[in-house]
Amino acid sequence: MKALAKNIELKGFFYKQELRNENYAIYSQWLKNDLIAYELIRIRKNKGCERFGKIIGASESYPTEKDWGVRGWTYKSFSEAKKKFLVVSPELANLHSPARVGATLFLNPTEHAFKKDNALNTRR
Repeated sequence: MKALAKNIELKGFFYKQELRNENYAIYSQWLKNDLIAYELIRIRKNKGCERFGKIIGASESYPTEKDWGVRGWTYKSFSEAKKKFLVVSPELANLHSPARVGATLFLNPTEHAFKKDNALNTRR
């Protein structure tokens, strides 16, 4: 399955993955050089299929606009987004969050690790 990108450009915004587990992710939302908000999303899992004779592989995707409020939520701070993340993923409550926006936590069911991303501190 093709994983959801860590950096996404969509409708004039830039999104950077800050925290993720198997089903949910927090992205910071940027407009030019300004941090606008944080978005918590439930990652969509798309099955592979064949359309018009072309095989499309299984992939993950961002929720659509019509899914907002059900599969996606917007928050003004990382701590607010993390609170909701812990509600939907309570098994992660004992883990520490990234110390700053530029730290990213990647999780899989068997292990976890912190990875520093110095490309983006608080501004692009």
